[in-house]
This record gives sequence, C-alpha cells and structure tokens, in this order.
Amino acid sequence: MADSIKCPNCSGNLIFDIGRQKLFCEYCLSAFVTEELEDTISIKEADEEPEGILEEGLKITCNACGAQLVTEKNSVVTYCSFCGSPAFIKERLSEKFAPHYVIPFQIDRDEAVKKFLRWCNGGRWAPCEYTSEKTISKISGIYLPFWLFDIDCRIDISAAALKNGRPLDLVRKIETKWRKLPFLGSKSFNEDLMKAIEPYKLESISVFHPGYLHGFMAECYDTEGEAVKERAAARVKEYIDEEFRVTVSTSYTDVKKTADRSEWKYEKVRYAMFPVWLLRYEYGGKVYEFAINGQTGAVSGSYPISLPKVILLFVTVFTACAALARLILALFLGGLF
Repeated sequence: MADSIKCPNCSGNLIFDIGRQKLFCEYCLSAFVTEELEDTISIKEADEEPEGILEEGLKITCNACGAQLVTEKNSVVTYCSFCGSPAFIKERLSEKFAPHYVIPFQIDRDEAVKKFLRWCNGGRWAPCEYTSEKTISKISGIYLPFWLFDIDCRIDISAAALKNGRPLDLVRKIETKWRKLPFLGSKSFNEDLMKAIEPYKLESISVFHPGYLHGFMAECYDTEGEAVKERAAARVKEYIDEEFRVTVSTSYTDVKKTADRSEWKYEKVRYAMFPVWLLRYEYGGKVYEFAINGQTGAVSGSYPISLPKVILLFVTVFTACAALARLILALFLGGLF
C-alpha cells in the first residue's frame, strides 16, 4: 500500500512547502511543523521489507484512489499517475531503511529553474529544445541517499625537506576528527556530479521525518554503508595529505614524504537524505546531467552543444569578416570590385 500524509483538518494531501519550511495543505491552507504530525504516519509500523525490493520494481496501491502503480526499484516517494497524490512507500523507510537525518529543501523550483537558465546561458549554444518548457518541466526535486561517516584520525607522517637551503627531516603528528563526511549511497546517480555540488551545510541537518519528503521524489540506498568505506578511505587520504601540506607549505621547500604511518577508525556510519534538483537530457545518443544542491544552490553539470548553432555562428562570423575585408580592400584600392 502506498500511503500519504493527510491534513488533520480537511484530509487533503499535505506537501512540504519550502518557503514556509512546513507541511502545507493547498485545500484549507493549513500549515504544520513536521513534528506536529508524528502520529499521522508511522514508518515504524510498516510491514517487513518485501524480499527483493531493492532488485525489482514494486506494485503498490494508491490509498487515495485505489489505482495500481509500479514504482522504480528504489523509489521511496513517487506520485500516483491517476490522481496525482504522493505515493509514500513506508516499507522503504522502515527498519534498516529508515534514515537518521534529512536536509530539507531550501531552494524552490522557481529558483532552480532560474539557476538552470543562468548556468546554460539561456541555452545559447544548446539545442532549442534544451530550454523548452517540456525540458524544464523535467527538472525534478529528489532526495538522494547518503552515508555519513564519523572518522577519528591520527596523522603521523615523516618527510625530507629544505629550509633556507638546509636539508631537514620532518615529522608531523596530528590528532583530528571528521564528522558526517557524506558519500552517495546509490549506484543510479552520478557520484562525481553529486560531489561537485557539495558541500552541504551539515549544521542545518534535521532528524528524519517522512513529512520532509512530501512533494518530492525520493530514493532509498542500494549500496550498504560498509561497501562505501573504500571511497571514504580514499577521501580520508586526501584530507591527510592536505592537513600535512598546510603544516609545511609556508616554512619548507622541496618537501618529499618518506613515510606515512597515519591511522583512522570509523566511529559512526549513519544514513541521511539530501535534496537535489536534477535534470537528465539525452541528445545525440548521450545523456547530459544537471544538478543543483537543494540546500545551498550550488550548480554543476554538462549540456549539449547544438551543431547547427555552431555552424550558423561560423557562417555569420565568416560572412562578416569577408564583408569587412572587402571594405578594407576597397578603401585601399580606391573602389569596390
């Protein structure tokens, strides 16, 4: 069964209103803080996760109109294609799939569209369809799954360096901690693109409540936190190198590491959902992706270049240059020919 969060006053569907940062009813205009609706829907009471839910799509029934829907394999929130109601799949947020945290959307759809058009220069070099209403309507607000790592680290590095031309042996020992380092928990989305729109302001993170998801799409993870540790280790190594460079950059030259005995341990791994505005566009057999950080507004992506527009520019510039060259020759030679 697909569920939805209903207004306690009129039973209309509630959606999360970004401007108000509350759940809002478009029928009776009531607004509610998510915590006020704690008893309205309980993911803890959801049935046990169906076997194979992360491998295949799931048939569900809309509780608003009774229509049969088939979701994508990892969807948490979708929409009923018949009545438009949010289709909230409690099983995909219960037990081990329940997030600890969520960062609510701060960038609304209108602002997302403005950022998209500025980013691609109004589609100046893209195909005309790229900035059409049809394409813009496909920009979707979606919550993506992230694993947050708390890591304690002991940096212990030896190096050879020069100071004022004199050779020295350096040892750097530093105790440091990193909290809530985010790593994408889905194979269906471009990790490099998601990394490009970081960082999120983690001081604004909220305890998870399903109400934050209403009005948006949402995906649960398909990669366990344990499987992400290799990526986490690679980033920790980058941070260790950066911490080391900071301590030697102003005082020493020709620094070469001779040994790295640094160690770290994972204190906690927690599950969170982060907001993203996302567009996928196919052109010339290639998929182009665009993303906006739904909290900070950071933008990244790539867009297709229209060959006809490039050819038109070339012809225009060539024609203008030819006309200018002819005019210059006419002035020097005393007449047109």
